[in-house]
Formats: sequence, structure tokens, C-alpha cells
Amino acid sequence: MAGNIVDLAMRRTPVTYTVTITQHFDGTVECFVQDVSDDERSQNAVTDALLRVAELRLNRRVGHAADDMLAIMLANIDHAMGCTEAMPAVFKVNPYELGTWADAVAQYEAARFPSTEE
Repeated sequence: MAGNIVDLAMRRTPVTYTVTITQHFDGTVECFVQDVSDDERSQNAVTDALLRVAELRLNRRVGHAADDMLAIMLANIDHAMGCTEAMPAVFKVNPYELGTWADAVAQYEAARFPSTEE
């Protein structure tokens, strides 16, 4: 029986549910999900969706800072590619270069772990 393969996902309607998040001043967070089944598969699907949303938000916040750190790490890896146990890579870092490393880490930390204090 040769024929066209039907993508069943294209025939299913998306699932819509409501998430209420309460964030308390002591740092605790409560999450209540409405309009979804209590079965494990549905609950896991909601958890996966919430993780994807959080990752998207985090990536927007840390994007350029993480890119700067990645560039530094890739340059360091490139420098060390020929190292062996007997001949480890040696890094000679000038103060300006060390400053760029520290600046990249500071930007990433500020984006990734924003201060909640005003």
C-alpha cells in the first residue's frame, strides 16, 4: 500500500490552557495551570512548554553577552588545540585582554542573573 504519508500533527488542533503564576516577595513562586488534564502526559507537556518559554525569554536576555563569552572561549580553544599532556597550552594574557574577559563575564552575569534589588 504505497501512498502519501499523512502528518497527523497537521490535523490536530493546538492545545490552549491558562497558566497563572504568583511570585511572592520572599522569592517563592506558585504556578497553577487551568484547562489541561491531570494525566502525566498532559502535565509533562505543560512542563515542557513552560521550559521552552523560559528558555526563549532567557535567550533574549543573555544573547549578546553569551555570544561575547562564546567568542572568547572559542579563541581560547583554538589557541589550545595542539596541546598534549606533555605540552600543555600556555596562555599569555595582557591586561586589556583580561579586561575584555572580565567585561564579557560581567555582562553575562548581569543579563543572566539580574538584580531584583532596586
